[in-house]
Amino acid sequence: MTRIVLLAFCFIPSALACFPSSDNEPVVPTTTTTTTTTTTTTTTTTTCQQTGFDILFMFYPKQTTRDIIKTLKTQFLDKLSIGTGVGQARIGAVAAYDHRSFSLGSYSNAGDMEKAMISYIDIDSYEAKTFGQRTIEKVYKDFDDNALPHRKKYRILFYPLKFLDKNLKLSTEKGIEMGITTLVLPYKYATGQAMEIVLGKEENAFPFVSAADFKTSRVLDRLLKRLRVDQECV
Repeated sequence: MTRIVLLAFCFIPSALACFPSSDNEPVVPTTTTTTTTTTTTTTTTTTCQQTGFDILFMFYPKQTTRDIIKTLKTQFLDKLSIGTGVGQARIGAVAAYDHRSFSLGSYSNAGDMEKAMISYIDIDSYEAKTFGQRTIEKVYKDFDDNALPHRKKYRILFYPLKFLDKNLKLSTEKGIEMGITTLVLPYKYATGQAMEIVLGKEENAFPFVSAADFKTSRVLDRLLKRLRVDQECV
């Protein structure tokens, strides 16, 4: 009898092991789903339309060489977009101690401008009117007569003389009132006079040694960079 009871106790744990209790339920595999949301950002780029610029060059034909004009064409004029649109340039030229000139917008390509300026050198002419007088009588009148909106305006002098006429500084001051910036390229005798022409503003003077040095001086690269920095969005 005792052996039967013992066997019964041994059998009970074994049997219970075959039936899982509520604390020993089988593990059911689970699946985790991850959802990724992609956000698209749209960037709008606004293109800046820059001001155009009007330039009137001044030079003294008797002390300006053909090489200076040819270099002006290849290192400066050829790099501009000529026209009246945004970011485009209009070019004019006025000879000092002379009566000849061409107005802003007279020519639409650099080659014709070059030919006109060289003709002032090749054909002798004289009129007793200084840079200052020609500026007041011709340059500023040209800016007024051919005014367009959203334009930067420059008077650029090739200046080889060792003296200043009384109207030159006055014309620079008058230009400031009219929104016209005076830039000077002094050479030969004029290096010491440049700062007076631009009223002491070093950033407005672009000196070079001589006509022979002009092409290799790369001074026109600096001038062009200066003009482009000045342009603004319209």
